[in-house]
Amino acid sequence: MQATPLSYSGISSALLYGALALIPLAYSFVSIDPGLHIRCIILALLVTLLAAAVLVRLRRQSAEVADWWRNGIVYAQGLFVLLMAIALPQALSISEAGFDLARTALLFSLLALAGMLQPADELAEDRVIKTLLCGIGILCIITVFQWADYRTDPSTVRSLNSISGTLGNKNLLSSYLAIAFGFVVYALLNFSAAWRLLAASTAGVSIAIIVLLQSRAVWLALLAGLFVCGLAAVLTGRKTPFQLPRVGLAALAALIVAGIIAGVTLTDSSRYGVETPTSRLLSVTNTQRGTSAEMRLTVWKKTLQMASEHPLGVGPGNWKFHLPAYGTEGMWSEQGERHYIRPHNDFLWVLAEGGIAAFLSYAAGFLLAYLYCWRRLLRADSAREGMLVLAMLCGLTVYLVDACFSFPKERFAHQSLLIIIFALAAAGHYKDRAAQTRSTSYVLQATLAASCLMIGLAAFLLGIERYGAEASAREALVLRNVEGAEDRLISTFEAGRSQWYTLDPSATPLAWYSGVAHFVQGEYQQALQYFREAHRAHPNHLHVLNNLATASQKTGDIDGAITYYERALVISPNFAEAATNLCAIYYNLGDYHKAMQVLLSCKPEEAHERYNQYLIRVKQKLH
Repeated sequence: MQATPLSYSGISSALLYGALALIPLAYSFVSIDPGLHIRCIILALLVTLLAAAVLVRLRRQSAEVADWWRNGIVYAQGLFVLLMAIALPQALSISEAGFDLARTALLFSLLALAGMLQPADELAEDRVIKTLLCGIGILCIITVFQWADYRTDPSTVRSLNSISGTLGNKNLLSSYLAIAFGFVVYALLNFSAAWRLLAASTAGVSIAIIVLLQSRAVWLALLAGLFVCGLAAVLTGRKTPFQLPRVGLAALAALIVAGIIAGVTLTDSSRYGVETPTSRLLSVTNTQRGTSAEMRLTVWKKTLQMASEHPLGVGPGNWKFHLPAYGTEGMWSEQGERHYIRPHNDFLWVLAEGGIAAFLSYAAGFLLAYLYCWRRLLRADSAREGMLVLAMLCGLTVYLVDACFSFPKERFAHQSLLIIIFALAAAGHYKDRAAQTRSTSYVLQATLAASCLMIGLAAFLLGIERYGAEASAREALVLRNVEGAEDRLISTFEAGRSQWYTLDPSATPLAWYSGVAHFVQGEYQQALQYFREAHRAHPNHLHVLNNLATASQKTGDIDGAITYYERALVISPNFAEAATNLCAIYYNLGDYHKAMQVLLSCKPEEAHERYNQYLIRVKQKLH
């Protein structure tokens, strides 16, 4: 028996999927990360409204809600949220752990609400894809304008990173377009003329952008997605794509070829100092010292070590605090100028932060999505339905491969695409069953809806709090480049101070910036207080340790200064600044042998003036 349609189901579905499809366009000009918190606020508000609508409907008891939310994907994601919550006590930073958990729970709530509001029918699926296509089209237009600006601005040689659409990073833009590419192709081959025109232009521009932005992981992911589609079609014996009109196939092939040619042609390596697509592709196997591939392998090894030492996880959002403790020698973060925020592998990230059980539940959601897609492909009774399933398989595969080299789990735009794929897979799994609506107790439905409501409210309030604090932090960071603006910097930080936002996006504690401002003004005691606060926020941050040691020395705590310098050198033995400062202490104490020992144990790869000066002075004293 078909589920009784809700009188507001059309509005609810449009609101739900419209927000998911258009969420990448949400952008803030006043925050440091232009998309993270503003998208959190929007999705949290959406969850709150939809959960409230479900509760009102259940209260009236005049109709049943859709019931396909009772499926393995939702159960697996719900278990994942629970296990990440269990890992919360392990966290060093509750503010980061709380936000990461709220984000995870918010996305689970969206998936569950989709199962309670969205009927599983072809018309609803096409509405979702049309909305998604509109969002991708707008994103492509924005990117084209950025590229034009990049090409025509003669005043500066700008990085390809400036071409990011509204996603803040070129690799994130590429991966988003790649995940959605299968749905764009589906629209091109199945919708009416106007929609096909939009899909055709979007497909061509998407391919050009993906080639142009040179993300090797995305190239690999898209190839893997297309391969899986072809393999699935062959294994099921349907070969749906090859039954389409030749005109459609020729148009698709032409668009892909044209997009590739355009991307290669527009890559002006001689002018902009970027690699050609060919050399970029060949560099994927280069694991020599200092390359991105070598750095990534090093980070993954340390992440596995972290996971083995913390079987219950280090707590959501807390990987970045623990990684430096495993040493930074030979890494890009060795001198404290760069910081690793994420391991660039979502599965290792989950394993380290949530433990093995959370990892298994997280992976189970993807395996079940593949299973549901496979079953639906076997039952598909039309080329149109078969192509939709292939589009879902393509998007899911692209996401999975990209997640092995990037961090789509962190970004709401990518998660919104994943929710759409999960929702379509789960809805299709129950589409042909005799009864879409099963007898579900009012208590169970109301409990789920109420839980989603509370999650939405909590995430909304947390997002608002962090958004305001980040906006203040951005304003204060601008003042760092203004000479004599230390007092304004401190007051701006204090005005936006929040216990739920203690780090900037580079994982540097905000208190550290205030400490530096006080230190520059000679207010060493106040600086020490802020550096101690920064140390509580991130105990393994090299510059926090170094400045805390320096402030301790300035206030007469020599033993404390030595302790903090030594801790910094344990993390990074070649951290020249800390080694030089520790050497200076021993030099002033007259212990020249220890001073020399400190210098010789540090081997900075780049020239460091103070280090070289003290090396000469200590040698003179010893001789």
